[in-house]
Amino acid sequence: MDTLALKKIAFDRILVPSDFSELSMLALEYAKSIARCYSSQILLENVSQLPSGYAPSEMPWVDLDMVLEGMRQSEQKLEEHDTQLRAEGFAVQTILSSGSLQDEIVATAHDRKPDLMVLGTHAAKGVVRLFYGSNAEALVRRVDCPVLVVGPKVQPVKQPVWSLRDVLCASDLNPGSARTPAFACVLAEDHHAAFTLLHIENPERARHVQPLDPGPFQNALARVMSAEQRLSGCDPMKSLQIVVSRKEPSSEIVGLARERDSDLIVMGAHSAAEKADHLLRGLIPSVLAEAVCPLLLQHHP
Repeated sequence: MDTLALKKIAFDRILVPSDFSELSMLALEYAKSIARCYSSQILLENVSQLPSGYAPSEMPWVDLDMVLEGMRQSEQKLEEHDTQLRAEGFAVQTILSSGSLQDEIVATAHDRKPDLMVLGTHAAKGVVRLFYGSNAEALVRRVDCPVLVVGPKVQPVKQPVWSLRDVLCASDLNPGSARTPAFACVLAEDHHAAFTLLHIENPERARHVQPLDPGPFQNALARVMSAEQRLSGCDPMKSLQIVVSRKEPSSEIVGLARERDSDLIVMGAHSAAEKADHLLRGLIPSVLAEAVCPLLLQHHP
């Protein structure tokens, strides 16, 4: 298992899929604040969608002139954003794609290898629908970088330069999930932010399973964190808070984030939903729907 080799986390390239909607523009504002913090390049992508699985010649019912006009408008908007972002001092590259929304974004992520992806989400069309429902974890499983998601209730950017005061990481304490709390802890330390590792247990479920043994998770943390990080005192287990509750886990996560006025919630997405413990199917979309701060998602192999 690879260690988080450097104490300092860097986001050199930020991919921002956008359909130019209000939420996508809010996501871009978050990307800009992060780019100012890390001197990042912004990769702004728009995907013109065609019906999935068909080539244009196989779609006589589609008005191709309308499709082409839509692509021209998207290209014009990308050029306008390119000009504006450069005027603000950002290094930027625009990308115009066509095809399946998720497939094109994944292809761009694999080709350009961004360090972070930032996008908005809502129950609407286009990019902002990308994370609605079970699609949330599906995309994260297909890319190598963390994904910062701006949900419909997220507040506007507080500061021009990204600065974290409080980071909340929700975890199932599965050894295979250790990389996400380690990443969140290092990120919080880099920003001198308060950090909480949250684990939620349902008392009804606890009756039928073995009591939690933190040993395997602690051992996994030791493997993924560098000696420098451990010596500096960056230990997620020191900030562990276990909540026993019959409420929906999403309510507990969002509630604690509101109580702490957290700037960021960090969660992991497993390769297969059946590997999850309390991070059950549908949890991530539920948190996204209610959280007032962005959610950072990281893939668990």
